[in-house]
Amino acid sequence: MQDKKKRSMTSKSRAAQLLTEIVDDLDLFFEFGYRPQKVMRYGMDGIHQINDAKERKYHREALRKLEQKKLLAVEKRADQYRVSLTEDGAKEYLRLKVIDADLYEDDRMCLVIFDIPETQRKLRKTLREFLSASGFISIQKSAWISQANAGELLSELLNKRGQAQWVRVYEVREI
Repeated sequence: MQDKKKRSMTSKSRAAQLLTEIVDDLDLFFEFGYRPQKVMRYGMDGIHQINDAKERKYHREALRKLEQKKLLAVEKRADQYRVSLTEDGAKEYLRLKVIDADLYEDDRMCLVIFDIPETQRKLRKTLREFLSASGFISIQKSAWISQANAGELLSELLNKRGQAQWVRVYEVREI
């Protein structure tokens, strides 16, 4: 049998134009390859609008969850929403920041020492719960230590809440 000679496409043929379009737009198929029908049906602008709408929906759901957990307070005034951070929300935010704080690369540690008066018993209990939930280890009832580099975050929190007078945060090394 004789091999048939392959014929080249002419540049103006429909097949050549389709091949050119596919290869030129190939990056779109890599990005949305799992749903090429979607790209063909809605176009790239439509895909972006759909993805933006989904992102807004997820954002609203997360906002609703934060409000239900009483971490945020949401007020509607006229046609605008006003969102404020609750005390529990501030604690949770800082706890997350402290947990995510980088660890010291050497043998340094963050030491928190406090001497809170008996009249502020609730604050003392709250601080102990916060330090425990943030990964600090109790050395004594009023001395806590962690390998997280969270000293600046804790100092900032305590200064903002006006409680720095009773609490000291140190960066220490064990001898």
